[in-house]
Amino acid sequence: MLEIALSPTSLASFHTIPSSSSGIPESTRTAFAATQLPQTKHRLDIIDAWGGKKVFEGMRVLELGCGQGDASVALAAAVSSDREDGYVVAWDPAEGSYGSPLTLAQAQQNIISNRTISPLLSFSLTTPLSAILRPQQDIYSIATLIHSIYYFPSPSVLVRTLTDLHAHEPPINTLLIAEHGLRASRTDQQAHLLAVLAQAGLESLRTEGASTANIRTMLSPAAMSEVAEQAGWRLVREKMMTPDEELQDGRWEVGTVVSPDWMDEVETVLSSREREKAWIRATRDSTKAAMEAVAAAHRETEGQGWTGKPLSLVRNMDVWCAVFVRK
Repeated sequence: MLEIALSPTSLASFHTIPSSSSGIPESTRTAFAATQLPQTKHRLDIIDAWGGKKVFEGMRVLELGCGQGDASVALAAAVSSDREDGYVVAWDPAEGSYGSPLTLAQAQQNIISNRTISPLLSFSLTTPLSAILRPQQDIYSIATLIHSIYYFPSPSVLVRTLTDLHAHEPPINTLLIAEHGLRASRTDQQAHLLAVLAQAGLESLRTEGASTANIRTMLSPAAMSEVAEQAGWRLVREKMMTPDEELQDGRWEVGTVVSPDWMDEVETVLSSREREKAWIRATRDSTKAAMEAVAAAHRETEGQGWTGKPLSLVRNMDVWCAVFVRK
């Protein structure tokens, strides 16, 4: 039994890709490493918003939608204890080949190869949820969804998933959700909010299940609460937090929407649907205008000699952190 400190720097190091890893270029290792510190810090901030380490210590946790394991490592540290360790089962229905700059399989294997974290954590990919929700066999105290709800193909699939969690025996007592809150409390967050609305708009016009985009089902905090209530969970606490400016997700999403490639995709998906294309184009233009407005304000402060990229000033929108218990 070993308690692992909730330190962003030390936990980010668990994601470091050894130089001996075959088939992974140095440029990929460098790019992946650059993302990990702010991503790890953000997951620790979410854990803190839920109540901190005391909520998790010694608990068995089921993480839904673990992706490359950004939150999995933070959760494993949170359940660690110098008395009785907990355990994290991190599940994702995606194929191991999904993800960039590392695939899910590569990133997860890299984490599990570390002997400090591996006794506290296991990954399950591509399997149905029922494979890790076996009645009277799989025991969990807490289930988490951390920036994974937008990946669900539809709200109805989310309802079924949360219902399955509620029906599990022995009971899972606590459900923890963290997701983009669709709130911009600062002007430099507005572009991210608009970019998410643009992407969600395009996804809503695709055939269900035909996308591998990061945003497939966008739900507001109120809608997520209603879905959870419908599945048998009761909201007991919620908090909006403003992520650190170093968190990259907002810049990634805005960069996607303002790129010419994205408009090419819009043309391909919508073809002759003029009204829908006009709607998506308007949200894209609004995203770009919000980004450029922040850059203009920055030039007034820093002087006209500022030559940075407007995208670099985009900040992630606020994040909703919620605690549910069984009704």
